[in-house]
Formats: sequence, C-alpha cells, structure tokens
Amino acid sequence: TKTVCQAPFLMIPTSMMYPLRKDVPSLHYTIKDKVGIGSFGTVFQAENQKLHTKLALKKIIKTSTTNDEFKSELSVLRNCSHPNIITLHECYETKKAYYLATTLCQYDLYSQLGKKYSECQLADMFFQLLSALSYLHKKQVVHRDLKLENIMIFDTEVSKLTKETFYNIKLIDFGTTTPYPRHDKEIVGSAYYLAPEVICDNYYTDKCDIWSAGIILYMLLTQKSPYKAIEGDSLSIIEEAKRVTFKVNMKDVN
Repeated sequence: TKTVCQAPFLMIPTSMMYPLRKDVPSLHYTIKDKVGIGSFGTVFQAENQKLHTKLALKKIIKTSTTNDEFKSELSVLRNCSHPNIITLHECYETKKAYYLATTLCQYDLYSQLGKKYSECQLADMFFQLLSALSYLHKKQVVHRDLKLENIMIFDTEVSKLTKETFYNIKLIDFGTTTPYPRHDKEIVGSAYYLAPEVICDNYYTDKCDIWSAGIILYMLLTQKSPYKAIEGDSLSIIEEAKRVTFKVNMKDVN
C-alpha cells in the first residue's frame, strides 16, 4: 500500500510561489520534441538550460476561450501538491500565448489501450487515481474531464516480492475544472466518460468524476468501451449512455 504525503502548509501566497512571468520561455528552456496535443494546448519536451532538468512545456495560444482554461488550470496547479497530480514548476505569459512548465511523463493510458494488466496492477493504478480525486474533491475541485488521455504514466517500479512491474500515474489537464460545491449544468467532458446526470442536463456534483473513473476502470479491464457506438460519434454515445447497462465478460478480463 502506498502512502500519500501532502506538503506541509506554507503561509505563502501561491501566486508568489509560482508567479506568472512576463518572459519568453525559450530564454530559459531548450524546447525539443512535441509530445502531445490537447483541446487547448500543445505540449513539448523541454530542458531547463541551467538545471538541465527535463520538463513538459504546455503552450496555450491566447483566445477568449483558452484564457479561462488557462486560469482554471493555473489556479488548480498552484494549489495542489499530490504524488498523482502533475507538479507546476514555472508559468510564463507572452503577447500571444501562455506556457506551463510541469512534470514530464512518459505516455498516457489511452496509448496503451489493448495492453493487459494484472489485477494487482489495475488495483494499484485505480487506487492512485482515486487518491488524486479524493485530494481534489477535498479541495472542492471537480476535474470534469477524466479520461484515459488525461492519465499519464510517470514511471514504473518493480515489486521486490513478486517481481511485477507497477505504474506510477499522474493526472493532467485541469482546464475544465470547476469549484465545488457548485451545482452545475454545463456539459463539459468527453462523450465516452460523461456521467448520466451531465448528459441529461441535470445538476451534477463531484460525483461525475467518480462515474468517469468507473468508465476508465471498465476500459482498462475489458480493453474496450462500454458503448457500441463508434468512437467519435458523440451524439450516439451520449444517447446510448443514457440507458447503458454495464456487463463485464470475465473472458475479457485477466
């Protein structure tokens, strides 16, 4: 069992710990390969020119939409310290873009869909995910866009007892987060993972994250979506999700 350690409380405003620097990140980082593209930004591998540490540098082009997304993500990352949530190191602003320098991870779980995990491996990863969610919810933050693409493998470790490989995960992408308790009706998220109360335009709470986590576990167990609709056909997925009954064929599970 892994122990979750939180950083001691510091009487320092988070905006001072992670000031938004009016500077060009290329003066401080050597920007290398593109490692990811999201709805609101592009992520590059970068190396700090002084410390020679490797980080992920997320570039967010300024628009009326991305301004809000950036503020949400920056607010969450400034106030979070958890082993299963990416760490903010620096943030920059130029005339045309925002930049977030964060933990560099290896790959996301979606890219590994089809890989068979043991029961112990899945239990360990799911425990880490629930630990991160519990931490966020206690801070009154709802993620609202949990999906395989937003769960990254940071590194691995081998059990000395069983010689089995275990995966350390980190949760990313906090642009769609919202404060809680706020009874929301805004439909936000990815179709496969939306909770019924979100789809049906009802008021929802942090419990929508728990539904999404359940979908993630189902997909990791069975290596497929719980829906028959084709990926990308959001309307069909949403209609099916309103009446879905989950069945796990044990032949699909290790």
